Order: sequence, then structure tokens, then C-alpha cells
Amino acid sequence: MPRTPKPRIWKPGILKQLLQRDVVDMLVLTLLCRRAMCGYEIRRQLTELTDQALIFDKLSSPLNRLQRQAFIRQTEVPPDGDAARVYFIATDEGKKHLQEMVEDYRAFISAADRVVDLTRF
Repeated sequence: MPRTPKPRIWKPGILKQLLQRDVVDMLVLTLLCRRAMCGYEIRRQLTELTDQALIFDKLSSPLNRLQRQAFIRQTEVPPDGDAARVYFIATDEGKKHLQEMVEDYRAFISAADRVVDLTRF
């Protein structure tokens, strides 16, 4: 007889870390689907596009994680010859993954909003 998997119980701290990690990965991947960027440009764009709500000291962890998963890759140096920086761009697999991430993110936010909307302040 097949076993029914036990439901996963998320501890708040772990869930928060996973959400933060996945949202940062989604944001970085979104920018890299538009064009090749170096880490500095990604940080600057995230800061500007979020009106400084998101400011990062470094993005090495998300970039390394996305590269290990083959969702991004290093690309050739842009035509301006700036060899001192490493540029990244989304792969086709990364673009597909981003679409899934955005769908999951929107479903999660929508579900959370339904619960939060029950609150009256």
C-alpha cells in the first residue's frame, strides 16, 4: 500500500529564508532575461526599480546559485571592452524557469492577500 507523504510543516524562520532567497533569484533572473549585466548593474537596477526598498551589498550567492542551476551563464565582454567585469545573461532554461517562478509567486501572493484581507485595522 503506498504511503501518504506527511505534510510539511514550515518553521517561520526557514520559510522566510526560502521566500527571500527565491524572490531575490526571481528578481535577478528577471533583469538578466532583459539583457546581459554585471553584478554592479544588477544591484543598481534593483535599487532604482524598487525605490531603494531593496538594497544589496553583494549578489554572489544568487548569481552562483542561478549559474549552478544553468539558469544563467557568463557571457562575452560587451563591446565597450570592459574586461574587468563578469557579465551574466539568462539561458533559455532560465527564461522558462522564470515564467514558472512568476506564476508560483503570483499564486502565493494572491493566496496570502486573501488571508491578510480578513484583517481589519
